[in-house]
Formats: sequence, structure tokens, C-alpha cells
Amino acid sequence: MLSSAAKSGANIYHIRAGFSQSLIPLSKSLGKKLICNHSIVHPCLINVLIENNGVFPDELPRMSDGIWGAVCDDIKAAYIVVNPDFVECTFKFMVFKKRIGCDLPRLRRNVF
Repeated sequence: MLSSAAKSGANIYHIRAGFSQSLIPLSKSLGKKLICNHSIVHPCLINVLIENNGVFPDELPRMSDGIWGAVCDDIKAAYIVVNPDFVECTFKFMVFKKRIGCDLPRLRRNVF
């Protein structure tokens, strides 16, 4: 699907976190931008925040595996959109070094 979209002129491809499969390396090989939409706390913090009654831990938790590991793989996309502000805080807590967009209007103002 990404290859055919690229052939028809698409430069940006949008995915939901956890569903990219092999699209990240494919988009890079085609020179296309990939935007990952993520709307829940950083996957590595989900269980920690539940266990700590919503309190951030003193140390960074280990990387997630299983389904949350797949989501972690997807948030390695070129760009990520996160909603709401609390989700952005969890990504910043995890020392997330990618550019984070907090809402779609920011994308419309050429975040790229």
C-alpha cells in the first residue's frame, strides 16, 4: 500500500501506533515521511503508572514487550502525534528525542 501511494505522489503516510508492521523501514527506503499517531501514555509507563496509582517512577522503566513492544517499535517513526498533553508528558519523561506534535493543528502549521 505504501509503495503504491508513493508512486501516486504521496510523501507522508499516517499510521496508528502498533499497526505499522514493516512500514517504518519501507517508508525510509522510499524517502517518505511516516507519522505515527499515539493517544495513550508511553507504552513503557502503562503498567508502572497503574501500579503506582498514577505516580511517575523514580527511574525509567524497561522497554515493553508483546503488543506494547510493537507500539514502542512504531513510535520510532519519523514523527509522532500525541494527544492529550498528559501523553506528551509521558513521552518527555521517557526522554523521547523525536519531534512530538501535540495536536493536528500543529501539523497543519508545517511542523515538518
